[in-house]
Amino acid sequence: MIKTAEHDNKDLWVFAYGSLMWRPGFSYRERVPARLTGLHRALCVFSFVHRGTPERPGLVLGLDRGGMCRGIAYRVAAAARTETLHYLRSRRSMSKPCGRSSSKSTRGAACGRCATSAIAATCNMPAD
Repeated sequence: MIKTAEHDNKDLWVFAYGSLMWRPGFSYRERVPARLTGLHRALCVFSFVHRGTPERPGLVLGLDRGGMCRGIAYRVAAAARTETLHYLRSRRSMSKPCGRSSSKSTRGAACGRCATSAIAATCNMPAD
């Protein structure tokens, strides 16, 4: 049987690089500065929440391939793991990668093919 992120029994680390840094919306045990290597922030995600409309979504930050991104890592207790992942998925469902192949959008913002449209990237870090 393959374990999914929801069914793991360990604490969950959530990397925040945008609004989750100042408004996570979930309970956490620890909050530490973090750096994610191999991905960088870019305006590469379409969203109609706070930017645009469902018919004409606006660009918001996503993670694109290459570089490095500074942010915050939140340690979530194992007991809150499933609830937190559901919350993050629901928050993410309001956006999608823009999927353009060009390096610039019509608005002049960086718009490559995003590595992820997630509001946060989850990672497994060793527990103390």
